[in-house]
Amino acid sequence: MLPTIIRPVDFTLLGPSSSIDFTAWLSYAPNNPFCVRARFPGMLTADGADAVWEFSRDLLTEGLTRTSGEGDVQVSPVGRDRTAIRLRTAQARAELVGATEPLRTFLQASYALVPFGRERLDLDWDRLLAAGSAADPQEPQ
Repeated sequence: MLPTIIRPVDFTLLGPSSSIDFTAWLSYAPNNPFCVRARFPGMLTADGADAVWEFSRDLLTEGLTRTSGEGDVQVSPVGRDRTAIRLRTAQARAELVGATEPLRTFLQASYALVPFGRERLDLDWDRLLAAGSAADPQEPQ
């Protein structure tokens, strides 16, 4: 089994009148090769619980060099060495800005684990199909 990559990345949450510096944790697991998970600390949420967002590894990769994303997550370069991640829900919006290099390093590690274009090839289809046939069809997995 391949290891999960977990890296801390420092961001600044930009607000209308102030900003908050914090560390998010990005993770990448080969068993979900298209997805990056970002865990944001509870200090940023109304209920104090950590928030987890999942988005495309390709979206993050593209966003380092040009604006990427049309939905709830958008990533874009800010100058030469910063990257903005914009998150949107029905209730709120957030703009996070951080250094590009830690994001690039995280992505390089993910591509070393599962190279671009091999995402579908490296999935264990037999295991996924077996798990799917054993699951309750009413219950999303």
